[in-house]
Amino acid sequence: MTEENPKIDVLSIHETVSEFIGVRQILCKFKTALCPDRCGHCADVYTFKVLEYTKYEKPGEYGDDQQKELHINTKEHVFGQDPSILEKCKHLEEGKKYRVCYKHLYVDDGSNARPERPFTEISPIN
Repeated sequence: MTEENPKIDVLSIHETVSEFIGVRQILCKFKTALCPDRCGHCADVYTFKVLEYTKYEKPGEYGDDQQKELHINTKEHVFGQDPSILEKCKHLEEGKKYRVCYKHLYVDDGSNARPERPFTEISPIN
């Protein structure tokens, strides 16, 4: 187990049909001397309302339960998330349905163990 080859446990898998409801800006929380204009704490969060689950797996005790809303924070680096996911967010249309999928993982690289929730798919539904 190293940073290059971490141990990854899948805690839950979420595949949904969701409606994009909009972008919300999270404002700075004024926690550092660089706040509010040079800290980088502000972020855009893309929010989806889950209409239905097409697949849900929770093989153990610790995975996320089914969600009513899904949120993608554009400032967070998420282990295992393809950078194209954030690029796709820029072209979402409010009120339109999308297939939105993510995995709840537990990642242990030997020096740090943490949960991660990479989005694996955002694609329009016709």
